[in-house]
Amino acid sequence: MSEFLRLLAQTYYTIPVMVGFQFAAGIISFRNRHKFPELRSFYLYPLIGILQTIISLSSMIFLDQTISDRIEQFSVNIFSISEATLFLLLSVRVLIIRKSKTVIKVLYIGFIVYTIYLIFFTDEIFHNSSRVICAESSVILTATYFYLFEIFSVQTSEKITDHPAFWINIGFLFVFSCTLPITTLDFFRRTVSFYYLYYVNFITYSILYLLIIRAYLCNVYIGHQEETWTQPQMLRENSNKQLSKVESKDWIL
Repeated sequence: MSEFLRLLAQTYYTIPVMVGFQFAAGIISFRNRHKFPELRSFYLYPLIGILQTIISLSSMIFLDQTISDRIEQFSVNIFSISEATLFLLLSVRVLIIRKSKTVIKVLYIGFIVYTIYLIFFTDEIFHNSSRVICAESSVILTATYFYLFEIFSVQTSEKITDHPAFWINIGFLFVFSCTLPITTLDFFRRTVSFYYLYYVNFITYSILYLLIIRAYLCNVYIGHQEETWTQPQMLRENSNKQLSKVESKDWIL
């Protein structure tokens, strides 16, 4: 309990704020899980986040610090793997350029191989979540770059704010851009505690869950109910010539 109270004070009581948005996102995403085909699996994300929060906080409150630390780090690592999996699955569904999809798939395979190595050949999965999170951050930031590159490279009269994937990508870009420096410090200076900076994590994740709520409350495109209301639809409505220009850029090479 003392460790939990210390963490609560050091993070300026931002944990309850994040948990509130987390539960709200979980409820809204679950109720709207069939609204957008491209998000048909993503509703699991806030639910997994809620489970991880319950496990971490419960271990801090009811168990001694040594066991609690191991459980907390393990739950954070499992959450990070699930987080990367669900987000990259969404990315593959909404990206249209084949090279982008290929790069994302290769990066994800590399990420999974790396985490398997940590699980079976080291003890880091129970001690140092920054090793998994640093790799995850690199992969997710690359995917958000590909998405934003595509969506802003195509001329369209449609509002990008009506695309749920837009809000989710902005949320993940914000989270990992803000937290990657802290995670990097954790990675290279393991003997120093950065608990006093963890409030940044909780604030950014609060904003992410708020943006997830916004994504699930996007307007449905009534004119094409049978189609996926995502970025691929937007790209399909543009000329093949314009899409070819996007694919021919050498940013991916």
